[in-house]
Amino acid sequence: MFSFATSNSGWLRRYLLDSLQQLHAQTHPSGVAEPSGLEELHGLLHRTAKQNGLLMGCPVLEESRYRQLETFHFPEKSGDALMVYLDTLIEVGLSFLNPPSPSRGRPSHKIDPAEIQKKERDLFRLIRLFIRYHLPRSHYRFHETVPFQELLEEDETLARALVQLEEALVEKITLKGYSSEGSRLNLFAFLQLYCCLKWTREMLSDQAPSLETMIQNEYRLREELILSFAALIWADGQVTEVEDQVFSQYIELTGLPESFQEELRKRVKTPVGIEELSLSVPSPLLKHFLLEQMILL
Repeated sequence: MFSFATSNSGWLRRYLLDSLQQLHAQTHPSGVAEPSGLEELHGLLHRTAKQNGLLMGCPVLEESRYRQLETFHFPEKSGDALMVYLDTLIEVGLSFLNPPSPSRGRPSHKIDPAEIQKKERDLFRLIRLFIRYHLPRSHYRFHETVPFQELLEEDETLARALVQLEEALVEKITLKGYSSEGSRLNLFAFLQLYCCLKWTREMLSDQAPSLETMIQNEYRLREELILSFAALIWADGQVTEVEDQVFSQYIELTGLPESFQEELRKRVKTPVGIEELSLSVPSPLLKHFLLEQMILL
């Protein structure tokens, strides 16, 4: 029998159960604008990620959310980074599933059972897509007709998937050994979140894009970010030993397959010119993110 009560897991399940309760408690629209197009998606994601610190890699939570980190047993020193990442995924993801309607914006104190069921189905649909994106080699099958809350409380397959997702998130979006107060996000976490949301939006609109293609696009963006850093450092014609060590650490943070990392290490050993750089996704939001990262560097 699968155990929910392992010492280092279960925080994601508790977080999602609370997220369901928060959805059930919403009797009127949250006021979040729905992104009807790609530009609107960029605007909503930029506002959200800038406000909660995800864009700069420095997570910011409200005081009540910090208390929940302990309640849900999020990992120490990285819990706020994980919660900010999840909050952004779910907030922006749910906006895809709530198109404007004439009744939206009218306050209501009635709890509509059909609306509650829809919210629960919407969240479950998003979580299934998030699992697919973050665990592309997994092949979990869930009971889609069973209420999400019931699955969270009793289903062993979902429990295993969430534990595996916990491990992937800790590995990919947090910085290990960060010793200052609070935590930091892996600088590539925003790229992963952006690509995950872009793929999710297309899946929800029945465009059925290739998951492998989107992940390869994300890999290419990670490489391009490293080469942009290299061009900045090589601008004065040399790379110091300290800068070389920083490059090595950044390349490791990409999470790319080892063969990709080795090629990048070789590439940055030689001068990289600004004229060689280009973003494979012509997104103003990604260009803004790249500029912010280069300023921080």
